[in-house]
Amino acid sequence: MENQNVKSRAVTAFSGGGLRRSKLIKAYPSDTGSANEVPSALHTDAKSHEGRGDVSYGFTLAEVLITLGVIGVVAALTLPTLNQAVSKKIRAEQIRTVKYKFTKATDKMNSLGLIGPYDSTAAFVAELQKHLKIAKVCTASNIRSCWPYDKVILQDGKEYDISRAQTGKQFKMNTNEDS
Repeated sequence: MENQNVKSRAVTAFSGGGLRRSKLIKAYPSDTGSANEVPSALHTDAKSHEGRGDVSYGFTLAEVLITLGVIGVVAALTLPTLNQAVSKKIRAEQIRTVKYKFTKATDKMNSLGLIGPYDSTAAFVAELQKHLKIAKVCTASNIRSCWPYDKVILQDGKEYDISRAQTGKQFKMNTNEDS
């Protein structure tokens, strides 16, 4: 009975206890009494590791695949939200940068006494271009060339053709008169 307890403890310790094979063999000698022989209860586990001296521990393919599957599911659930949050922050930073640059340019124009009054918006924009890099100026007559698409969705949900636009009111945008 005592010998049977020793074998069952050896199997338990060998299969998950983190013991090295050499320590296990010395701790639990086999039925023959030889300390160098693997106990008969451990022969199935020990045979696959002959010639190495120590048992190598690792994860099974199933465990690795399950772990990767869980990571994949978690990533699939979180990445869209993360991407949306990053895009929102990038857009907010772009807007903040444009506001900052516009404010600096108009402050410089003000310090030079160039803020106004001007005869037209085009005259103001021409002066502003000397203090701020403007990629493209869109007048009411060619507003379509400044949009990457032909139609936009207005605040009321209706679709609007850009080529018909002459002012911001047609887009239902807030203007100085609306404020």
